[in-house]
Amino acid sequence: MSYVSLDFLKENFSNEKIVFFDIGCCNLWDTKDFVSVLPDATFYAFEPLKDYYEINLERSVEYGVNFFNYAVSDVNGDILFYPSEKQGEQEQLQSSSIFKATINNVVSYGEPYMVKSVTIESFCEEHNVSPDFIHIDVEGAEYNVFMKLGKHRPKGIWVEMIGYRYY
Repeated sequence: MSYVSLDFLKENFSNEKIVFFDIGCCNLWDTKDFVSVLPDATFYAFEPLKDYYEINLERSVEYGVNFFNYAVSDVNGDILFYPSEKQGEQEQLQSSSIFKATINNVVSYGEPYMVKSVTIESFCEEHNVSPDFIHIDVEGAEYNVFMKLGKHRPKGIWVEMIGYRYY
C-alpha cells in the first residue's frame, strides 16, 4: 500500500495532462487510485514479478494504464530478480527485489530468475515520453533506478523506501 497522498496528487497535478510513472507497481492496486484522481494523466506502470503478470495485463486495460513487465534499474537488458514469498507465515509477494536479501531481511525469497530491465532514460527515449511524476517502490533499488534518469527530470517523486540493510 502506498502512502502517497491522493489529495496532494489532486491538488498539484489534476489540472495538467501529466505523464505518471509507477515503478514497482505490484498488482496495480495503488495505480487504480492514482488514475482515479488524475484521469487526464498518461500512466506507465512497471512490475517484473511474474506472479502479477496476468492480473496486471487485465487491470491495465481496465484502468487505462500502459503496463510493462520490466524492472527499472541502471541496466538495459536481463537482470536477476529475487521474488519474495513470505514474511513470517503471510504471503508477501510485494517485497521482491533486484537485490539479494541479507540475513537481516525479514522476508523469505524463492528462486531468483531473469527479468527484462530498462533504464528510465532508455525507456523514455524509446517511447518518446518523459515523466512528470514518479511513484517508486523498488525494495532498496531506488538509487539504481535514479542513476539513469538522463535528461528526464520529473516535477515530483514519491519514494517508498526500504532500509538498505536488508539488501
